[in-house]
Amino acid sequence: MKKKEFSNGSLCNLHLRAAGEGEEESRVIEGTAIVFGKRSINLMPGHPTREMYEVIEPSAVTEELLNRSDIVLTYEHNQEAVLGAWVCGKGTLDLKRTDAGVDMSCALGQSTTAIDALDRVKRGDVRSMSFGMWVDFCTEGNVTYEKLEERSADGKEIWIRHINHIDGLFDVTICHRPAYPDTEVEVRSANDCIEEIVKKELDKKQEEEFEQEQMELRHQLFMMQQFSY
Repeated sequence: MKKKEFSNGSLCNLHLRAAGEGEEESRVIEGTAIVFGKRSINLMPGHPTREMYEVIEPSAVTEELLNRSDIVLTYEHNQEAVLGAWVCGKGTLDLKRTDAGVDMSCALGQSTTAIDALDRVKRGDVRSMSFGMWVDFCTEGNVTYEKLEERSADGKEIWIRHINHIDGLFDVTICHRPAYPDTEVEVRSANDCIEEIVKKELDKKQEEEFEQEQMELRHQLFMMQQFSY
């Protein structure tokens, strides 16, 4: 199943590009729209025993993906508040893949939304970025889950959801807070969905451990039979 999701974002060095000597005040905002290898905020807030973090792996975003994508820069994920556009490598929004992630820059126009966004970035009120993606969760390897040995400060399990492959990008946004469920209902729904996946991962791990134990027992039995002659 290919699922439309918003990443949980991060602080991303969002700033106003400095104007050159003799130039008018810059209207270009810059930042890192997608950050590789960094943990997101907790995807399972309020869960009694588990914390889940998302990590975007470098393999998830390729030059080929960027060059075939139609992506808009928005304000707070509002598709009616478009600040710039990237269409297969061209447009008013500029995106560049680096070893650390995907950098973006955009010269904002004179719309009310652009003026408001520019002012908030300049003041430092808006410092985060998030992005929208399509991920095929049914294709093996696109998304993997890892249970860490470490525990949180209050003793909860810590899991990492690795996004290894993204099928499509459609949105990068500047925001006060990264994308996050807005209501308790949405939080519970997200928790239930991830809980089901984690349960499958744990069941799979238990099956693998059981099979490994059986293999070791069969090997021990074989060795005992050899020495019994």
